[in-house]
Amino acid sequence: NLLFYTDGMTIWDSDHSIMPNGTGLTGTVNSGQVLIIQSIVNTDKYYVITTADPYNNQSYIAYSLVDMSLGSLGSTGQPLGDVDPAIKNVPVLDNNGNLITTGAVTAIPHANGTDFWILVGTHNDLLAYLFDNTGLNNVPVVSSLQMTVNGPFYIKASPLMNVTASFNSLLAIGVVHSPSYYLSNIYSFDSATGLITNNYFYNFSCAQCENFGAEFNKDGTLLYTSLSSINTPFHQIHVWDLQSASSGSVQGGQQIFQSFNLEAGQLQRYKDNDIY
Repeated sequence: NLLFYTDGMTIWDSDHSIMPNGTGLTGTVNSGQVLIIQSIVNTDKYYVITTADPYNNQSYIAYSLVDMSLGSLGSTGQPLGDVDPAIKNVPVLDNNGNLITTGAVTAIPHANGTDFWILVGTHNDLLAYLFDNTGLNNVPVVSSLQMTVNGPFYIKASPLMNVTASFNSLLAIGVVHSPSYYLSNIYSFDSATGLITNNYFYNFSCAQCENFGAEFNKDGTLLYTSLSSINTPFHQIHVWDLQSASSGSVQGGQQIFQSFNLEAGQLQRYKDNDIY
């Protein structure tokens, strides 16, 4: 059942009204991703992690707390929720104590089966913050992205995989807009340590293209990417076979969709494992 929803700037309740204290979040119309994650110890509370505008430094990655035990009663007879004004727009700082002005965030289950890693990208690094029964840990685990990101980008994580003892997930991190190409890197990730590992790395690139999104299938063996041409008006979705990820080779890159009218934008796997 719907509890609430957000665009990163405003939070609406299940009756489609703005939640108390639900305006003025740090997200912007140019933010690439937003994340909602339930508290591990209190199921009425949800962390909403908003991201920045990659075109300027006027916003930053932050979290706000929604408490679903508060607020007026809605059409279902249950409270509609309230944003805790004392825990609103709390900055998520990098490993040097600075604001993070990028637009990418996602979550991945911890190997212990209880906690999570909140993954945030800077212009050069991946920061993994432990999310446990105390909330969001403010000291990140740092991995190099092996590239410099200027502009919007995204982070997508595969489901946990039974690959090797050294890593159990894959990450897709892509540059959404670039002057003349798109770039998407695939990394191996250890959900026990929160680190990118050196087991696997692959790079997708395309001249005169813009990459708008990516998503893994339900078992992490396939990656879907959406792209658009800069010079000619076509939009495509490709699928890549990652079955041989442990050896570092990628098979496929098969085009499964092309349109000159419909734009291929962000891709998202839902809880039924269909990709939208």
